[in-house]
Amino acid sequence: MLIEKISITNFGPFYHEHEIDFSEKCKGVHIIRGGNGQGKTSLQRAILWALYGKVYDRKRQQIRETSLLNQSALKDGIYQLGVTIYFTHEEKNCILFRQMTAKSHREKSYEEGMILTLTRDGEIIQDPQNEIERILPYEISRFYFFDGEMLRDYEELLEENNRSKLLKNSIELILGVPYFRNAIDDLNFIKSKFEKKRNQAIKNCGGKSYEELSSELNDIAETFDGKNKLIATLQGQLAVIQEEISSKKSELARLKDVREMGEKRLEIEFKIKNEEKNRDEKLKDIRQLVAGLYKTLLIPISEIVILKLEEKAKSSYEKYNKKQKLLGKAEMLSKGITESKCKTCGTILNKEKLEQFEYEIKKISEEIELLTEVPEPNLEYEHQKTRLERMKNKATNRKDFINIEEEINRIDSRLIQYKSELASLLQKLKEVDSEEPRILLKEIEDRISEEGRLQGGLKFQIEEFEELREIKGLLESKIKRLFAVLCG
Repeated sequence: MLIEKISITNFGPFYHEHEIDFSEKCKGVHIIRGGNGQGKTSLQRAILWALYGKVYDRKRQQIRETSLLNQSALKDGIYQLGVTIYFTHEEKNCILFRQMTAKSHREKSYEEGMILTLTRDGEIIQDPQNEIERILPYEISRFYFFDGEMLRDYEELLEENNRSKLLKNSIELILGVPYFRNAIDDLNFIKSKFEKKRNQAIKNCGGKSYEELSSELNDIAETFDGKNKLIATLQGQLAVIQEEISSKKSELARLKDVREMGEKRLEIEFKIKNEEKNRDEKLKDIRQLVAGLYKTLLIPISEIVILKLEEKAKSSYEKYNKKQKLLGKAEMLSKGITESKCKTCGTILNKEKLEQFEYEIKKISEEIELLTEVPEPNLEYEHQKTRLERMKNKATNRKDFINIEEEINRIDSRLIQYKSELASLLQKLKEVDSEEPRILLKEIEDRISEEGRLQGGLKFQIEEFEELREIKGLLESKIKRLFAVLCG
């Protein structure tokens, strides 16, 4: 245990936090000197209290917890004191921290607020006090933290009294002196007991000595190791054969897929044929649409012609109707003149009325003469109009072109995919050797036969190996028992 630094807070005369650093240049024994009441003994007590949680005065009376707190801290109402020791042990960095915190200046309150932690290379030790006792037992701590003012206590070792005997016995116990006092008697007793056990052990081992058993074990061990290497070799050869069988079977399975590839080829060729047929039909539809394309171009002109034909047909009907009305009216006037009576109201016509009728007939006759070029409705207008409208309805629609072109594009895409798959299949089929499946089957059979031979040999060697293991174990057990006896 090598202390590197000590931190003391509110302990004894040390108010607030104080540190003492033992640098690496000062390794070894450290002597702290100073006048009376300067804190030398308090420093020793702080270290011992941090280690063991208790300290004693010069009369060997335990100092109460309330007496350890710094008086200035007590006046300020601070009921907390602590000591931290930084040290190395067994080449590991350790930090020991002990602290007491109380709610009131009472011993029980301090005892309840005791905290102790110990870390080693950053790892928390679960039972810190036990680890401290292992590192530095309390009984010998006074020899490592020597107080010069207590020199008289060590001088009492030379005197014959109870205290000196107690201290002397403690030192001798630490040094192991009592064990050496009876060493000769104990060794003689052990020797006698050992010889009896050795003779009995040799008898139990068939009368063979330790050297004989060791020689026999060495012979068995050499044979055992040879068997072990042979088994490893056979296992390696077996693994290679099994790997080859697996590889050959995989290759054979690939060749068996050739038939499936042939069926796949026929299926793809059938799909290609159907797609090409569909494509031809769509191209035929395109040609039909192109054949009617001129009708689409004539639609604007035909619409104008249709309007003109409608106007002419309407005009023809109007003239015909007007002529018919005039003829009817002229007929009525002629009858009225002939009968000298109005056909409408039956009134007898006088001379003036007759003259008026004759005048009207003359006017009507003139109008009829003007309408003689259209003796009846011209149905040719209607006929031409109907033909143009029928042509308009049969004109090519642009959407029909787009739909057919999109379908042709989809067909072309599928054809590319099918033809690519077909090319890949044809390449694979081209690489297949018709004799390869038969050769592979023969190679697989040969390797399966070799596998059976290796497995048989391996089984035999493993059985012998297990027998040797059992014999070796029995020899080792005998040697172990005999060695245990020889070693006491």
